[in-house]
This record gives sequence, C-alpha cells and structure tokens, in this order.
Amino acid sequence: MADQPEKKEIQVRLNPVLPTLFVDHLVITKRSDGGFFLRMIADLPEGWTEQAKLMIFGERLKKFADVICTTLDYYPSKPSKVNGKAIAKEAK
Repeated sequence: MADQPEKKEIQVRLNPVLPTLFVDHLVITKRSDGGFFLRMIADLPEGWTEQAKLMIFGERLKKFADVICTTLDYYPSKPSKVNGKAIAKEAK
C-alpha cells in the first residue's frame, strides 16, 4: 500500500450555553447568490415556532445532505416531472 497522509484530527470547541433544540419542520429557500436560507421550526401547542435560522452555500449543503442520507441509510430518488412540475414518488 502507498503511504497515506495522516488525517488531521479536527478539534471542535463546544459551546456549553448553546441550547439543544427540537424541530419538526425544515424550510429551505434558495437565494440568487447560490446560498440557501434554512429555517428550523417546532410544532408547539401555541403554533409553529421558529427555532433556528441558518445560511449555507449549496456545495456545503450537498455535503450535509450526504451525511444525513448516509446516517439514515436513506437515499431518495429524484422526483419525476409531469408538465414541468416535480411529482414525488410514493414511499414503498
């Protein structure tokens, strides 16, 4: 085997005062600059409540999606299009 470079261990500084939030919904809006605006919303008895807002660029969001799909072992297929509109396939 060829020598492989050592992977640098990433140190993440944890923020002990950052709250853990429960969310039920994710709303994603695509921006004209290639960025995406993500809103995470909780479905509370008082109504839908925004819990977090994030800005992220497309390439990084694709990496996030890859991590989520790998973790869940779920790989959705691209929806079919009928008359130019995306039609979701039913889950089996």
